[in-house]
Amino acid sequence: MNNETESSIQHLNLVSEFSRQLAAHEIAIYHHRYDYLAFGSWVIVAGTRKRHVRLTWDGKESRLDAASCVLADSQSTADWTDFDSRSFSRASQDAVLQAGSEMVLGRFAV
Repeated sequence: MNNETESSIQHLNLVSEFSRQLAAHEIAIYHHRYDYLAFGSWVIVAGTRKRHVRLTWDGKESRLDAASCVLADSQSTADWTDFDSRSFSRASQDAVLQAGSEMVLGRFAV
């Protein structure tokens, strides 16, 4: 396998584990996008039916941004509010997703 296929497999395995961590708190992943050619950038939207958190990893800038929104119903348009941003230097994708998990779970803490 080449670097592209290995990176894709590794990313999807990490997202699968991330999903399991969130599921333990009854939080689902609603959207996921990964772009190997954009420095491994990705977007994940997780939450509950009414509350979502969007994590955006900018692979070029090594920055993780978090935004949240509340949806009244399935026809509502998301109005995202930024609430956290962290920069990383030489961090593994595992460490980035762990930080993302903390951001999501912190937003749903009672």
